[in-house]
Amino acid sequence: MADGGLTVAREALTAELVAELGPLLREAAAEVYGAPLALEADGAAYVGLAAAGRYGVWVARDAGGAAVGVCGMVLADRHPHVGEPAASQDVLFLARRARTFGAARDFLAAVDRALLESGVVYVYRAAPADRGALGALYRRAGYAPAETIHVRRLAP
Repeated sequence: MADGGLTVAREALTAELVAELGPLLREAAAEVYGAPLALEADGAAYVGLAAAGRYGVWVARDAGGAAVGVCGMVLADRHPHVGEPAASQDVLFLARRARTFGAARDFLAAVDRALLESGVVYVYRAAPADRGALGALYRRAGYAPAETIHVRRLAP
């Protein structure tokens, strides 16, 4: 589906796609977390989850076919909190060069439409406390804050 000059589609997660998305995911990690990404180790685990039908990846591509956005969702047939098909966001990132007016909104809407068409009833999306623009995007798209998640790293 085409939205805001981008083409958004669910793509099969393979080692090749992980490698193609590597620069985009590293850009995301640097911008969001200010830290490097263990792409090689994590990539294989995500490919396995996708092969089992538990993980989906939607890629936004520009007119030249370059990947400029990625949305990864953990998929559950019966979410433990709601008992219905659900998806929980693992990653959502749109490269700075692709952030034109409405591009993020259109990317989010395209993924949500695809999830609904696949039978997903609930979608959980997270926004770090210091990411006001992302939270605002979710609110404009009809998402409501549901809970606060507290995170602690247990290993040094």
